[in-house]
Amino acid sequence: MVLNDTEILSLLQKGLVPTGFQLPADQYGKDSPVQPSSLDLSVGGIYLPCTEDQNKAGAPVGVAQHILQPGRTAIVLSQEEIKMPAGLVALGFPPSKVSVQGILMTNPGQVDPGYEGPLRFTVINMGSKDFVLRKGDPIVSLVFLRLTADSTKDWLTRHSGKKGGPITWEDLNRVSSDFVNVEARASKIAKEAVDQADVRMKAADVRIKRLQIWVPVFAGILTLVLSGLLSLLQPSWKEPLQKVQQDVAVLQSEKDINQINKQIHDLQDQIKVLQQKLPGNPTPSKP
Repeated sequence: MVLNDTEILSLLQKGLVPTGFQLPADQYGKDSPVQPSSLDLSVGGIYLPCTEDQNKAGAPVGVAQHILQPGRTAIVLSQEEIKMPAGLVALGFPPSKVSVQGILMTNPGQVDPGYEGPLRFTVINMGSKDFVLRKGDPIVSLVFLRLTADSTKDWLTRHSGKKGGPITWEDLNRVSSDFVNVEARASKIAKEAVDQADVRMKAADVRIKRLQIWVPVFAGILTLVLSGLLSLLQPSWKEPLQKVQQDVAVLQSEKDINQINKQIHDLQDQIKVLQQKLPGNPTPSKP
């Protein structure tokens, strides 16, 4: 059974959140951490994963504000400490106003009966825009459920009475600062693109150099071949043409001579006819 707002307020009065928590004047208002069936906890310390393994003396120190870029992760420690009573379990989710911006949470997920201390969880920005993590802002909503019977041994007993601890260097070394490996993937893609472009440029340069060498050679060979062909083909078309021209000239000359001879014969015949018609010239007898 899920607890409602009145039941959650009753738990708060009994010490559910012993430190770091203060109710507003309007406990049932829209801005109250107590919602109809959940309890909102806020950001306390913000811890950034290590880019390389570190093991410094002392515990890591969190920051009060951090801009979480797309694909980036951070470990958050809740500002409030809780003390889970027996017979109850809590489930944690990002509030809708946080999750709608693409913020995912890998834990706490489940808070067992008997747990004491702040909650810690890893948040991941899976959105397309920066998200501001700020101390005091709501970051997780707890839904409380009642068990059918108490646990045989609660969380605190199983951990030898030790409360949920702070963030350690081991925690930060285990979490990747770049959840989806955006930078590495982008660098790899950029490098591959540059390498491919370099290969294409080198190949194009080799082809250009080859063309610069072979084009003049091919041009010279083609010139020699054409010159040889022309020298071989020239007599085959030039000599017949010259012969035809000579024949035409001869025929023309023969035609002119024949025409002149005909004209001479015609004049001779006309002269003979005129001589016969002159007075005193006897008419030639017919044979």
